[in-house]
Amino acid sequence: MVNVNIRDIAYTWGSTPEERLMPFPCDRYIENSDEAYFRAINVKAPERILFRWLCQLKVGSYSYDWIDRLERMFFPVQDSISEPPSPKQLIPGVENLALGQRVMGIFKLVEFEKNHKC
Repeated sequence: MVNVNIRDIAYTWGSTPEERLMPFPCDRYIENSDEAYFRAINVKAPERILFRWLCQLKVGSYSYDWIDRLERMFFPVQDSISEPPSPKQLIPGVENLALGQRVMGIFKLVEFEKNHKC
């Protein structure tokens, strides 16, 4: 039987030890954190497509349906979006980033690469 520590999986999901040691731009915004959670996946897509999909996180987390429904109840999507976001379609305009924008309803955009071409 394999010994799996659920807590380790929750903290390091998909990331390697090397990735967890890397410095990240967000590090300068958090001093002396009590916890660190890592999420990592490999994506085989052109950078411009990946950037557009990451921008979609401004309007939803694209998680499990039950989480998405709860998210929409507590953190309504932008007024300009008539329907809940779909993971099957890019929403025009979400690639227009600005400091202070909300991401997934609970996070605030504090930094991004300007003049990124999609």
